Amino acid sequence: MDLDKIATPTARGIFLSEKPNGSGQSEDEFSFFSSIKLKNGVTKTTDRNRMREVDTWLYEFLPKGEIQKVLDVAISSGITTVELCELFDAKKTAYQVTAMDSDITAFLLIFPDNKSVLTDKFGNPIHFEMGGKGFGYVKGTNVRHRIERAFLKSRSSRFIKSQLKNDLETTKKVTKKNGVEIHRIELVCREIRGNPSINLLEDSIFSEKIGEKYGIVRAANILNKGYFTDMQLTEALRQLRKRLETDGFLLICRTNIEGQNNATLFKLTKENKFEPAGRFGEGSEIEDLVLAL
Repeated sequence: MDLDKIATPTARGIFLSEKPNGSGQSEDEFSFFSSIKLKNGVTKTTDRNRMREVDTWLYEFLPKGEIQKVLDVAISSGITTVELCELFDAKKTAYQVTAMDSDITAFLLIFPDNKSVLTDKFGNPIHFEMGGKGFGYVKGTNVRHRIERAFLKSRSSRFIKSQLKNDLETTKKVTKKNGVEIHRIELVCREIRGNPSINLLEDSIFSEKIGEKYGIVRAANILNKGYFTDMQLTEALRQLRKRLETDGFLLICRTNIEGQNNATLFKLTKENKFEPAGRFGEGSEIEDLVLAL
């Protein structure tokens, strides 16, 4: 296979280059996030405009004249979070959005020979740079590419083990050890990194932490029966409920293979129970689990 056909932008091009903020996710970013593979086997691919019609529908339920305090969970690359903020901007509505995902922190290792490896927060390689071109985990690559990728993977693992003692979390924004540049980066799209009204939170939907509470919790394309068992979904719902204010809204949405969004908006009562406030399309497939809490 011609490697040019499967090459992607490099991680340093996505995260270290200076580019003006634009509207929406760039083609380079989309190509990059589509090529990386996280430890759980998923990528950070999110189609643009996937949630716009649901967000417009959601907006009509929200109390007007108030600051919209939103927790957006499992944001992937974060492009749909950006689009939600664009809606608030268009409506001249004040907002404070917390964008949450379990995989935000990443580390870019740039070696003296100009090759680089992007790792997750645990040091697992998720993207590579060879010959000035980026490569993720894609099928159909030739033997030479697989060998070079395996060599870089081993090289980064040895470096982390010997020089960082597997403690990437203590690495600062930028540091250098034995000629290797180490950049701590946020694995989200540029528009989030440059938006002062969006706070990043690295956390899991199953986390038992009791922190800030929000007027809106949006869970799009994460609380799906195809991903989790009913028991796991119920536990995630319990934990998300702790993050919601009384009379706050929980939006659960899933986009099917035809691109149709099906969602249910729930309101949290003073009795700490959920009740349906509205349905979009066919409603959420886990509506029964939410109402049973």
